[in-house]
Parts: sequence; structure tokens; C-alpha cells
Amino acid sequence: AKVNTIPTVKHGGGNIMLWGCFSAKGPGRLICVNERMNGAMYREILSENLLPSARALKMKRGWVFQHDNDPKHTARATK
Repeated sequence: AKVNTIPTVKHGGGNIMLWGCFSAKGPGRLICVNERMNGAMYREILSENLLPSARALKMKRGWVFQHDNDPKHTARATK
């Protein structure tokens, strides 16, 4: 079932960068990134939004955060 999705409409021009998370329990926070993201900004977004999202979704211990292999996601400082 598509309970957490909505239809989209294509539009012309512009771009927007978002950070978001989701789980089997539902969607977490969705953050608009207003600047070019770097490793420090990524770590700040995680610290301010990832754990609060997990708590809001009432996720207990044992969950795994997955991301792609973008360099700022895999930097030593981020780990």
C-alpha cells in the first residue's frame, strides 16, 4: 500500500536540495538545505534530525541508518 507517498508533478527549471529519512514505521523529518551541503552541514543535519526522527517514530534500539556513498556521508569525521 502507498500510504506514505503522494503523486508528483514535473515542473520546469529550478532545483531544491532536501534531506529526509523514513522507516517502515513512517516518514521522519524533511529538511530543506539552503546552501551547498558539506560534511560539517551533513553532520549537523544528522545530529539535529536523525535521532529526533527515530524517537518520534517510536523506534527502539537496533535500527540501522543507511545512506549512499557520497564523500560527505562516508568521511571519517561523519562516522
